[in-house]
Amino acid sequence: MAPPGVQLHTNEIPVADQQTQHGFQVTSVLRTLQDMVGTDLSPELLDQATMQAVERGLISAAQSRWLAKSFERKKRGE
Repeated sequence: MAPPGVQLHTNEIPVADQQTQHGFQVTSVLRTLQDMVGTDLSPELLDQATMQAVERGLISAAQSRWLAKSFERKKRGE
């Protein structure tokens, strides 16, 4: 059961993209950022979130570069 004010969403995702936080299975930071690439989120906010994730040690610099390339491909419509 979710805590008050929290809405749980479920989906089948690879185990590598999951982690446990406070007893709940959630998507990893990298997967969350990857999912954000596919939205209308502004490039500035995605860059900020990615930089913060690197600074906090939640993703690597290599993963950050991979996300940037993914975002560029999306912008070009690939």
